[in-house]
Amino acid sequence: MLPVYRRKETLVHRLHPLAALALYTSLVVSILVLQNPLQLAVAGAGVLSLLLLAQARKECRPFIRLGPRTALL
Repeated sequence: MLPVYRRKETLVHRLHPLAALALYTSLVVSILVLQNPLQLAVAGAGVLSLLLLAQARKECRPFIRLGPRTALL
C-alpha cells in the first residue's frame, strides 16, 4: 500500500508547514525525553488529539492498534 496525501480542510492541515513540523518535532522530542509514565500518557493523549483534529483516524487505525503492543516490548 502506497501512502497518498489527501488534502483536508482541518486545523492541522491548514498550518504552515514549518509550524506543523515544529509541532510534530516537539511531540517526538518530548516523548523521547520523558520517562515518567504519567507524562508519557499526556504526550500520547496529545498525539491522539492531533489525530482527531486531522481527522486521520481511519488512515492511522493500523498504527493505533500496533502502538500498545509495541510499547509493551
